[in-house]
Amino acid sequence: MEFQLKERYRFDDLLALMVLLRSENGCPWDRAQTHASVRVNLLEEAYEAAEALDEDDPVHLCEELGDVLLQVVFHARMEEEAHRFSMQDVVDMLCKKLVERHSHVFGDRNAASPEQALQGWDEAKRRARGQQTQAEAMEGVSHALPAAMRSAKVWKKAVKAASPSPDVSALLSEARRGLDRLGPVLEASDGDAAAQALGKALFALCALASSAGVEPEQALARACDGYVRAFAKQEQMADGNAALAALREERPVL
Repeated sequence: MEFQLKERYRFDDLLALMVLLRSENGCPWDRAQTHASVRVNLLEEAYEAAEALDEDDPVHLCEELGDVLLQVVFHARMEEEAHRFSMQDVVDMLCKKLVERHSHVFGDRNAASPEQALQGWDEAKRRARGQQTQAEAMEGVSHALPAAMRSAKVWKKAVKAASPSPDVSALLSEARRGLDRLGPVLEASDGDAAAQALGKALFALCALASSAGVEPEQALARACDGYVRAFAKQEQMADGNAALAALREERPVL
């Protein structure tokens, strides 16, 4: 198979390039990959694209979106080789989903606000997945999501079934109770009990963040960045091994 070099490529060129790379005359590494071997690449590229979004750098974002698209085309090509579906099937299914879930655009449903449009999307999603209860919708949240992100999404779905919705002050009290229960558990040196108690406390904090309009995954990432900057600043101010040793004992203040 020949691939024509161009000054500017189109989507069809990307598909043809992937076919070539996976062929006998292509790249040995690309040909050897499976869904499992490049699964982590899809996750990493998605996070790098999210970082480019945060930077508001259009050049970087354009590059990273291309890397995400590469992973989509890569996986679709593997499926086409297995005669299960093609990239065209992916596009077709996506378009049909967008039409179905925008009934306020393509159907007779009304949506005068973003909230009403999202409600229509969620209802169509539940119908498509055969979800009859809110618990089924909560279970449908991807288990592969980072735990803080998944916790926030599960909590948002749980709140939709609650009347009235828990307020922030009640959630703050629950989070404090969860933290207070940690002391005795940690002192008992029971690893399983400590993990369970910490998990409940962390979930309570994620629920609190979500109800306060804060994305816990992003909040934790910013806190981590701040911790690293504080550590670096104190490390630069330290003089000699003794000062560094003292720094490591005290740790930066959060």
